Amino acid sequence: MRILVLILFIFLLPYLAEASKVKGKITNEKGEPVEFASIYIKGLNSTSTSNERGQYEFIVNKAGNYVIVFQSIGYKTLEKNIDVNDNDLILDVKLESELYMLETVTISASDRDKAYSIIEKAQEKRKYYLKEEIKSSQCRIYTKGLQRITKRPNSMFGQNITLDTGIVYLSESIAEVDFKQVKQYSEKMISSRVSGNNRGFSFNQASDAWVNLYENINGQEMSPRGVVSPIAFNAMGYYEYKLVGTSKENNNIIHKIQLIPKRKNAPAYGGFIYIMEGSWRIYSAELYLRKEVMEVVDSASVQQNYVPYKLTDSTEVWIPSSQRISFSFKVFGFEGNGHFNHFFSNYNLQPNFGKKHFKSIAFTVEKDANKRDDKYWEELRPLPLSVEEKKDYKRRDSLQIIKESKPYQDSLDKKRNKFRPLQILFGYNYSHGFSKTRFSIPGLFSVVLYNTVEGLALNFAPNFRKTYENRRFFTLEPTIRYGFSNQKWQGKLGGAFYFKPQKNGFFTVEGGQFIEQFSRQNSITPFLNSVYTLLDEQNFLKIYEKAYGRFGFAHDITPGIRFSGLTEYAERRELQNTALDYKWRDVQGREFSSNIPQTFAETPTLATNSTAWYVGGTMTFNFGAKYAVYPDRKFTIDSKYPTIRLSYRKGLKMAGSDVDYDFMSLNITDDYNLGVLGKLSLEVETGKFLTNNSMGFMDYRHFLGNQTLALKKDAGSFQLLDYYSHSTNREYIKAHFEQNFGGFITNSIPLLKKLKPNLVLNGNYLYTPTLQSYFEGGVGLETMYLSVHYFRSWDTYMPQNQGIRLGFIF
Repeated sequence: MRILVLILFIFLLPYLAEASKVKGKITNEKGEPVEFASIYIKGLNSTSTSNERGQYEFIVNKAGNYVIVFQSIGYKTLEKNIDVNDNDLILDVKLESELYMLETVTISASDRDKAYSIIEKAQEKRKYYLKEEIKSSQCRIYTKGLQRITKRPNSMFGQNITLDTGIVYLSESIAEVDFKQVKQYSEKMISSRVSGNNRGFSFNQASDAWVNLYENINGQEMSPRGVVSPIAFNAMGYYEYKLVGTSKENNNIIHKIQLIPKRKNAPAYGGFIYIMEGSWRIYSAELYLRKEVMEVVDSASVQQNYVPYKLTDSTEVWIPSSQRISFSFKVFGFEGNGHFNHFFSNYNLQPNFGKKHFKSIAFTVEKDANKRDDKYWEELRPLPLSVEEKKDYKRRDSLQIIKESKPYQDSLDKKRNKFRPLQILFGYNYSHGFSKTRFSIPGLFSVVLYNTVEGLALNFAPNFRKTYENRRFFTLEPTIRYGFSNQKWQGKLGGAFYFKPQKNGFFTVEGGQFIEQFSRQNSITPFLNSVYTLLDEQNFLKIYEKAYGRFGFAHDITPGIRFSGLTEYAERRELQNTALDYKWRDVQGREFSSNIPQTFAETPTLATNSTAWYVGGTMTFNFGAKYAVYPDRKFTIDSKYPTIRLSYRKGLKMAGSDVDYDFMSLNITDDYNLGVLGKLSLEVETGKFLTNNSMGFMDYRHFLGNQTLALKKDAGSFQLLDYYSHSTNREYIKAHFEQNFGGFITNSIPLLKKLKPNLVLNGNYLYTPTLQSYFEGGVGLETMYLSVHYFRSWDTYMPQNQGIRLGFIF
């Protein structure tokens, strides 16, 4: 028996040996560290890379003789034979600079640079490498993200800024990604670490990380409308090319080509791309984007490395090994920089996926992904931590317990809750971090209002919020209102409970005696109405009073299908103007209008003074949508088809209710990413009152019009339409489109390109039986802070209208 045990032990000994670590430092001829070098061992399906100090670490699970390869942009590839045993191996290497030589040829003025013919051959092979060479794959992706703030303001809009400078986000994650043509993928994050938050999950999503230069348009991670690839089918319209030189790497001839954007504001990369002779595939790339191409980020750069992979004994492909995206930013007084590193390993290029492998849930996070210990990360981390990162982990993790303690939270609250004079105007927030509660008090801009019904009015609506574990929260908002002219008190109390984040489940309860706009959608904000009433003698706000109770509920039924419902019982009362004599500016020939909206639709069968009980529901369908599911929440990340909303509302003539109607509508919306041409948004809706036996005007279908200078950004809104003139109790059709070209056109206009505005085209259409067709079209320019639009309308029975609309972004 002892001999049997001994034999068994000897047989298993090689498998019981611990993994060995190969580590060291990579430098150049001058002794300077070489960062972001790719390291891989021939025959093993894993890679590593060096940090900014040139340090690297590599895990080898089995003893033996290997060939380790060191590869970095601008340096000759180095191969070393190593003998791996039970002990860690320290291997420092020195890389020699790569010399890219140009052939000595006679060039005439009419000759093209040789780079153009190389790029043309790469363009011919682009689609093959994108869709045909690798049909499906599995791999493991390690991601490390770091963001730091180097400068910050002390306050913004009256609110205190307590965020410190230095590293504000440091996170690592490991994900297993499955991919299949065309663009089917699923990702599972198996481990996650966030500095200073051992209960948090990383925001890294590996499947969207790779800047795929084989795609015609890529780089949406850095520029919203994307960047034209140097080998895109239309790249010649965006780039000039220059062959820097040619070198030989392991029997492969590599061409180094400089990329020069034809225009300063063109959506194109600068930098260098390396193309392999014969196969015309990408060997590596070092790219950058100009500030003019981006919106928020000031600068961005991308470094990519590929490594060979033996698909069969006779077939070799090149696969992504590593990528680094670096950026800097300056916005709203904040300045900072950061980077995201991605490393690809454990490839399987011939996986066998089942028919239902790629489902609607495209991204998941394992429940215990954030429970990995330091030893786990030391063994699997392909990129050694920098000194700064080690210090941040040590400092934040040791401080986490302290920061979660009541004394520390109280001290932080004392600083955060410090009152500033501007908060009188914008509002004041009081937070208690330890109990996860927040109390908000509105500022004077929200409290003090004016309209022709109430005159000067005070609307005080503080808000209380309590957050629980797993992102559940509860809100409570009492509102007290008093009109000095009509001498009426109003009050209501509303509450909401977000009880199931993974299903986006919540319910709301509200009740009291309060005022409400006839449109049911708040056609105009109280503040904007106050401005127009006092300064322009136009009282657009039309309101009535109601004593009511309301209950709402929403919940996802299945992935892609959601239900929301609402019921309300209300006694509705008419309100009259009582403040017609007071104004700051008297406009000649203009008088305040009645508080009862004027419409061309049929006269309501019910007066405002009535009792109404209605129930309604909406089914939302996102067929083909892709979801990201965390242990504590779920959200949509992509949708293949339009979003469809089917709604129904019933006026119930029972329990003292006077209304009796049935209303149904169908709404379809979709967004299309057009690459460098920007983004197209479409919405179409049709609806009909199946019955309209007994209705008040507030029960009609109203449309979001706009009669002010302020641009209305609400979905489905119009810019020149009267608030109530086209309201209907019959059928209707409406449609909206918006084409945001980004900087496609304006970036080439000398006087505009410095502002980086986006050119936007709009069109809005409405049909009702009473007024037939209404259409308005617009063109505008939008920047980060301001938007200016011109609109013109055409109406069957009303004169044409036109106007400027301004939008401010805060």
